Amino acid sequence: MKTGFLYSIGTGLATVAGLIVSVASVLYIYQGDTPKELLEKK
Repeated sequence: MKTGFLYSIGTGLATVAGLIVSVASVLYIYQGDTPKELLEKK
């Protein structure tokens, strides 16, 4: 595989993970719920 291709996938996954963590942090701060409770609400 091309290194650039793998790099693009890695960057994409890192970006998505960062967004998920950011959203979870905001929900945790404003709602005061634990991460487990947020997952159970889905």
